Amino acid sequence: MSKVIFHAPGAEYLMPYLHRIFPAKGDIQLFEDVAAGATPQAHTAVMISSASAPAAESAAKAAEDVSGKLTQGGTPKAASATPGKLTKAEQAFVDECTRAGLRYFILRAAPIVCTGMQGEVRRLAEDIYRGRFFHLPGNEARMSVVHATDIAAATRHLLESDLPSAVYNITDGDDPTVRELAEALAYRMNDKRISTASTKPQQWLLRMLYGSERLARYTVDTVYSSAPLMATGFVPTPVCTYLRTHVYDHDSL
Repeated sequence: MSKVIFHAPGAEYLMPYLHRIFPAKGDIQLFEDVAAGATPQAHTAVMISSASAPAAESAAKAAEDVSGKLTQGGTPKAASATPGKLTKAEQAFVDECTRAGLRYFILRAAPIVCTGMQGEVRRLAEDIYRGRFFHLPGNEARMSVVHATDIAAATRHLLESDLPSAVYNITDGDDPTVRELAEALAYRMNDKRISTASTKPQQWLLRMLYGSERLARYTVDTVYSSAPLMATGFVPTPVCTYLRTHVYDHDSL
């Protein structure tokens, strides 16, 4: 199997999943080493970013082209005059890959589900575990997510393809409702029961306890399109299916 240069700033918990896909010593070279002057040991670099990067939130889900711009198979879009931290990190990655003559891919991940995860799904899991999460009647909000196993699989898929450098969103392709995701997480917690705030006073109290930010997190759609990546032939696994069917043992992730 070919080697890959890998970059996952702030998401080092993904490395065990990458090592399962790339098990041989030397299969994975860290991008940080290349940026520091090490000779590239692979021809392709993959960066894991976030689907919340400003460019990913545009209606077209487009980025800029390879000549110093980012691409996602859409219409070219001008860079923001004040790019955010994620966009700056992506551009630095592209600049270094261009300098080193590397093909590159940026995977803008929806909130990641896995052992050691951080971010939105971890916060939801902690709320469930501590009994602070309640279902709200009629809440059909959806949340794009992706499992770390799919991030590793997509890395191999892109590495082994003949695709040009590009930027893709990566999700599980299912976009479960917050209710579905919460119940799947609770299933992994010995089928922990999640109560429903069914009465008006309970709902009022829940809104007071949550605050506007947390309430929005659980009641407003946060959905990203991964159609361009899936069009390349990549088939993800729905996170809720994975959580409910995967057999976890001492060797599992």
